[in-house]
Amino acid sequence: MKKPLVQMKNALREFHHNEEGDALQTVMIIAVAAMVVAVIIIFGNDIVKWARGLIDKMKGTPIADGG
Repeated sequence: MKKPLVQMKNALREFHHNEEGDALQTVMIIAVAAMVVAVIIIFGNDIVKWARGLIDKMKGTPIADGG
């Protein structure tokens, strides 16, 4: 029985040498996109808060208070 790492390595070799790799490539892109969507769903609010904090830091303080 082959070790899982060896099996994965062989599968990747086949993927690169496969002339009909377009279908596999599409599946891989969809899998990566699904992971990104999952991360956004799970951590979306934290990401928005973090981005707002960065934007507030970049804005700085106003030059004139208007008063």
